[in-house]
Amino acid sequence: MARDQGPDVVLNPQQMNILIPTVSPESVEALVFDLGGVLLDVQLQRTLRAFEALDIRGLGAAEVIDGIQGHSTSGGASLPFTREGMVVRLCDKIAYINHDIEDAIRGGVLSQNDLPEFPVKVLGATKSARITTMVRSIIDNGAENIHMDDITKKAHDELRAFMFEKVYRAEPTIAEKDKAQYIVRFLYKYFIDTPGKMPELYLTLAERFGLPVAVGDFISGMTDDYAVDLFKEITIPKGWNGVISHIRQG
Repeated sequence: MARDQGPDVVLNPQQMNILIPTVSPESVEALVFDLGGVLLDVQLQRTLRAFEALDIRGLGAAEVIDGIQGHSTSGGASLPFTREGMVVRLCDKIAYINHDIEDAIRGGVLSQNDLPEFPVKVLGATKSARITTMVRSIIDNGAENIHMDDITKKAHDELRAFMFEKVYRAEPTIAEKDKAQYIVRFLYKYFIDTPGKMPELYLTLAERFGLPVAVGDFISGMTDDYAVDLFKEITIPKGWNGVISHIRQG
């Protein structure tokens, strides 16, 4: 059960600022690519700032902040103290491992037949089957403490260990790390130098929290594909062949 905070719990923005670290250019450089936890710290800060900006006061604010801070299992985050927070934490685990399996198969890093036998037998052979099995396990075993049953958890943990070995820390993935780092760092410097290229929302955030924070928030909210496409748009001339021909003729 959630802790009873009482009816008089009020968090104001000044109190919440204690919980919300800022992002400096140096910290972005340090945090941007910890393989297996890309931009997680920046994303956490971004979410907390969004909650602060809503200026929500009263009962429930402390629980929301606790859920945000404890939702990820990466980086040593402490367990949420509410049952709702624990549900979100487990859903995060379920979502990212299944998303990453699909990405790895689509990218040719894995095939469906590569997945280990025991997790496939317990959880299912497809993304939807795996998600359904794990969610049902949480529902069936969440009367007192929010958790999966032992067999389902063992299958999940084996699948996660497999992903670390064959995908997250695999040589082909590591080989791409420098390219990914370069793109994120390029985009960070680009928007620091030309903040007017960011959407209006992030210019407003820059006025409130500072430009480095706003740029970090903008980049941390990008999908992989969006970041790569944006990098290409900024760096590769449109109508490439025509541009090269014109330069040669000139």
